[in-house]
Amino acid sequence: MALHWIQQVEGGPRRVNHAAISVRDRFIFSFGGYCTGEDYFIIDKLDVHIFDIVTCRWTKFPTPSRTDEQYDCVPYMRYGHSAAVINDVAYIFGGRNDKYGACNTLYCFDTRTLTWSKPQTYGYPPAARDGHTACVIEQKMYIFGGYEEEVQYFLKGTTCTKGNLKIPKSISVLWLTSPQSISCHITTLVV
Repeated sequence: MALHWIQQVEGGPRRVNHAAISVRDRFIFSFGGYCTGEDYFIIDKLDVHIFDIVTCRWTKFPTPSRTDEQYDCVPYMRYGHSAAVINDVAYIFGGRNDKYGACNTLYCFDTRTLTWSKPQTYGYPPAARDGHTACVIEQKMYIFGGYEEEVQYFLKGTTCTKGNLKIPKSISVLWLTSPQSISCHITTLVV
């Protein structure tokens, strides 16, 4: 069976190393990423583009201004980060930009209310990284590999399960390590 494109859609973000999630069998949210020609030394807030698969249209979500109450909850522009969705909330982890380098901060974007938050975390988070991936299995977020800038090392896979995040009790976090060093890869859940 030959596969072929059925429609070409213009107007979306032209990015690499972005992160995307799908929700409610209708929307694709694309977060940040890298685009040649953009100045990543200027710290802008992370942009969000939303694709509606029914209308085949992209919408750019407005980036908050400094006077907006959401401003401090929105991550700075980055690339090489991961995104995973649990109960219509996107969890954005890590990534880097050219001014601050890699980070290990977790942010949340509620796809229903279109609001950002920064959950309080406990324990020792994984090292700052970019080039990693994330997926969710049974309400648990798994983060795999990446590149740790501080020690210039490709990281081993990491599991995120019960304990360290102050987020709904149905979501749990514990950091574990796997034997393989990986970066700039794809993670796919097959059920």
